[in-house]
Amino acid sequence: MLTYRIRQLDELINEKWLRIHTAEWHQVHFKERPDFRGYAPSSYRDWRIIRRHLIPKGSFVDYGAGLGRVTILAGRLPFERVIGIDIDPDLVKRGNQNIARARGLRCPIELLCRDATVFDIPANATTLYFCNPFSGAVLVNVLEKVQGRDLQLVCNVPHRSGFEDEISRVDWLKLRKQTQLTDQRRCLIFTP
Repeated sequence: MLTYRIRQLDELINEKWLRIHTAEWHQVHFKERPDFRGYAPSSYRDWRIIRRHLIPKGSFVDYGAGLGRVTILAGRLPFERVIGIDIDPDLVKRGNQNIARARGLRCPIELLCRDATVFDIPANATTLYFCNPFSGAVLVNVLEKVQGRDLQLVCNVPHRSGFEDEISRVDWLKLRKQTQLTDQRRCLIFTP
């Protein structure tokens, strides 16, 4: 119980300090698109672990950015550019309001309403971030755009995940690092 209260306080303090509102959970974006998951923000505690493994150069792309928490947190690092994409127009609108209020941003940030299958990954992208945003045909399509590129895929996954099962079976991706996060979540870092 105490651990739960401390984590709640950590979330509240970070939200207030950054002047953003991202602590929401949405089960499903679109029932007719089952490959897309709902929105669940990466915890601030997990982000503090994950950011140690990032090399802030080039562009950072946050897939399933939702209300923009990780997009904003990455924008506080010295990347050249940070792009968040999400398929839900309401979340993107509200995420852009968060970006406008956020403090401490160090690079240009944009949050776009895009289907991941039609989003063109920037040529200077060095880091792609996934917090279990989709699986199936959507994941296959995104990974086809990554093959042969020099970048890292940073994946925040729950204990059991179709996303992890699918990405782990891609023979040309190599798991470079695995780090324990909170609540049985893990950070997996892959490179092509």
